[in-house]
Amino acid sequence: MMPPQHLKSTTHLVAHLLREVESAVRRVLLPYNYTPPEACTTCKNRPEAHAKQIEAITQSLGLEESVHEKWKETAARNKASNGLAAMAHREDLSLPRGVDSSFEAVVSAFEDVFDAVLAAFERQSTHVFALLDGLLKKERPSKRKKDLSTLKNNVPHNDATHRYFFERLQSSGWLEPLHQEGFFTPPPSREWDEDLDRPVFSAWPPAPYLLRMATVESAQPTVLTILHEVADTDNPFVRHTILQIAQALPASLATTLVRAIQKWVQDPLVRTVEFTQIGDFITHLAQGKESESAALLLETCYTVLGRRASLSERWEYEKILSTNVPLLLKCSAVQTLSMLCRLLEAAIYERYFRYRDVQEAQKEHPKKEAQEASTRSWQRTIDATSRFPAGMHESLNLLVATVRQAAEQAVREQLVSVESMVSLFEEHPGRMFRRFALYLLSRFPQDRPEIVKRYLMDRTLFDDGDVRHEYGLLADAGFSVLADTEQERLLQWIEAGPDLQYYREQHDRIYHAQPDDELVQRYANVWRRDWFGQISDELKGA
Repeated sequence: MMPPQHLKSTTHLVAHLLREVESAVRRVLLPYNYTPPEACTTCKNRPEAHAKQIEAITQSLGLEESVHEKWKETAARNKASNGLAAMAHREDLSLPRGVDSSFEAVVSAFEDVFDAVLAAFERQSTHVFALLDGLLKKERPSKRKKDLSTLKNNVPHNDATHRYFFERLQSSGWLEPLHQEGFFTPPPSREWDEDLDRPVFSAWPPAPYLLRMATVESAQPTVLTILHEVADTDNPFVRHTILQIAQALPASLATTLVRAIQKWVQDPLVRTVEFTQIGDFITHLAQGKESESAALLLETCYTVLGRRASLSERWEYEKILSTNVPLLLKCSAVQTLSMLCRLLEAAIYERYFRYRDVQEAQKEHPKKEAQEASTRSWQRTIDATSRFPAGMHESLNLLVATVRQAAEQAVREQLVSVESMVSLFEEHPGRMFRRFALYLLSRFPQDRPEIVKRYLMDRTLFDDGDVRHEYGLLADAGFSVLADTEQERLLQWIEAGPDLQYYREQHDRIYHAQPDDELVQRYANVWRRDWFGQISDELKGA
């Protein structure tokens, strides 16, 4: 403010800073019994909220009327002016406002108001904080001395006093009495800041105390009851706190919060919870043998994150899958794999419908088309190693990789047999699941040779170009388990060559010209070479 530090935008910077300070002071000193004015039925704003908050703080601190009027006049919007908001912003695209006597008068008025407000708060706090210190020394509130009545009626209920008390309270003896008196509910709700023109939220002062009590076995049931009472909140600070406390509780208790957390994840209006923190909660449930609840929450996260395109959300989605699926497999392999297959089937359908105009009532027939639609256009090979860093994968490709890795882990660690895994894949129609079965059998061909034979001797699979890569992997790994007659049959299929009429049709469709005989023969020779090359090691051994 003083020369030579003046900037061209000094008045706007100072006004913005004063707005921030004034807003913070109101938030800390606003009594909890404050009732905001009714919202406008048209615009949903509360144009008198700022002035009403100043009035509530004035009454709580016992400020003089002159301070009250000066505070409202300089800070709050009214019919005559927009308060600090008018000074913080330029008028249209005009030049920045210079420092003049009128602006200096506003700053001086604010300093006077803040001096008076903070002096009143200090006078009040000296007595109040001494009273709180006395209560904090007690293991539990005394009925004879009416400690709860003192706390409820003689202490101003605002952020400053509640934070001071709950940040220092250590004894579990206070938990149930405070709960009965309603000190934990309701949590701070959404408020509309007319100056910022957006919703704002406050922290939940009891959070540190409840987090400590969550580690005390005798207090855990009460803590859980409190969490259920406040779980239906849209306050992101409270949701963050609930997840923190839930991870401190035993998984057997925390699992009852899953349905409430599912609702947060599905909230379409605003992102009010960090998925990374939910991933940590899923890990807590899985490690605590609450695999059913963990899988349910994981599935809900996928249905939300799998449809979002931002890189940060893809990164969170990938981290949730890579961290929690291996844990869930160890606890409940079949349930986890079934859930992943179900998610993948739905995701494939959704991808197919995304590019087609399909009416809801007509979806049954397109579903059958989606099951048999080509998958190589978006997933060339099942065993592909991605070249992309975390967060850069398409959600569908990431889910394919997760299913493959989970199936391999389950069989390798003897959590599920190869036969059961193949049966699970066969329960889900479509080419992608046939590719999974072929790939898994190629990884463990000696476990169930009769299934390997069944798949290799399926002429439909041999002719299907979409599953060609995985079928080739199985032919290479499982050729030796075939009987001599079966090996001979496979070699005859290869020697017979590809469908040349199909090749000619595709060439004409793409290049608008029929291929000559030499090109057709070259294609057939290359096709045979590639097939024989796929099983060359087995042929040498024979």
